[in-house]
Amino acid sequence: MIFHPPIPQIVEPEPEEQEAEEVPKERSTRSSDRSTTVRVSATIIAPQ
Repeated sequence: MIFHPPIPQIVEPEPEEQEAEEVPKERSTRSSDRSTTVRVSATIIAPQ
């Protein structure tokens, strides 16, 4: 159970940053909030 590799998924958010750049600054703030939630969700789903 400790072998679950949640690190690779945390390093994957690189493409998300590129998308945020395309989005305006106003949306960037909301995207950041959602991005954080998506990152946490992905990390929680990874171990499963």
